[in-house]
Amino acid sequence: MKSKYSTNDKLKRASFNFVNKFCKIWNSQKHPPKVRIGGVRIHHYYLAIVGFVFSKILQDSQYEQDKKLGRHIEGGSMALIMDDYKDLQKDLNKFLRNILKL
Repeated sequence: MKSKYSTNDKLKRASFNFVNKFCKIWNSQKHPPKVRIGGVRIHHYYLAIVGFVFSKILQDSQYEQDKKLGRHIEGGSMALIMDDYKDLQKDLNKFLRNILKL
């Protein structure tokens, strides 16, 4: 998916660019290894969803450093979502089909 991330927040933009470059390096490998924990494949978007939740908790903090960290995590999470969007869309469709069968 070729999409643009639009934000005026410099912290989010910097984190997005950093994680996006890392993903490009990872994906440039001829056969990038699949990351598994306990036999379950870990997709980028799994980490991104956890990152979004964590970033929202931090951004609701009363401490300025926590808010900044939350903004960094949000930007990085957006890069992970955009990198793995096709898998997210495929798995979400499969999940919804299974839920509707119940």
